[in-house]
Amino acid sequence: MHHKPPIFFEDVAIGQEIPSYVRKSGLMEWNRFAGANEEYFIYHMEDKAAQAMGGPAVFSMGNLRFAYLYNLLTNWLGQDGDIRRVSCQYRGLHVQEDTLTCTGKILDKYEKAGEHLVELEVAIVNQRGENTAPGNAIVVLPSRSAQ
Repeated sequence: MHHKPPIFFEDVAIGQEIPSYVRKSGLMEWNRFAGANEEYFIYHMEDKAAQAMGGPAVFSMGNLRFAYLYNLLTNWLGQDGDIRRVSCQYRGLHVQEDTLTCTGKILDKYEKAGEHLVELEVAIVNQRGENTAPGNAIVVLPSRSAQ
């Protein structure tokens, strides 16, 4: 497996955007997630059940969007960084055929207790431009000064 070169604390800047992570929403992805997490709910599988709850049709699991944000961060960090905290709000539903783009933008960077921390604003935006998961994250990056 190819090891990604580290991203160093000194090489990131406030305002910088990290590479996005894009996924298409649909039953195949939802069923895979349901199987891995034993999250079998009928409103994720049958339109009538979702509509009875007030949804337009079947919709994805809330925790799947949280997993997508983790993928966004781990793809950027590689093996040398660490996720310290991720939080987001669930706004709106992800339905089949939605294209979900996860984004991150650096808000701040600082040293605390010997760690080099970076705060990011994260989001998941659908193809209609709606931010369905606004949130933020704190990650730890390696420092060139510690090398």
